[in-house]
Amino acid sequence: MIEGVGVPWMLGTERVYDHGRDLLRYSPQILAEMHASFPVLENLVSADNVRALRYIRRVGFEFRLEPHIIGGIAFVHFRKGAS
Repeated sequence: MIEGVGVPWMLGTERVYDHGRDLLRYSPQILAEMHASFPVLENLVSADNVRALRYIRRVGFEFRLEPHIIGGIAFVHFRKGAS
């Protein structure tokens, strides 16, 4: 909290995609609530999770181009907020 960085994290099954419209509809409100406490939101997502990457981009996050390799798996850093 001192640095003003929040770490959004979501765990779901493939069934979350059955409710994609709801996910997109409620995301702006949820992200606004997160931004009320944290000016910057950032985390990592698997570079292989194409659907999650598409969702994250659609709700306004930006990606760093270079992946982070953790345990042999590529992850992409995403961020939204103050530069």
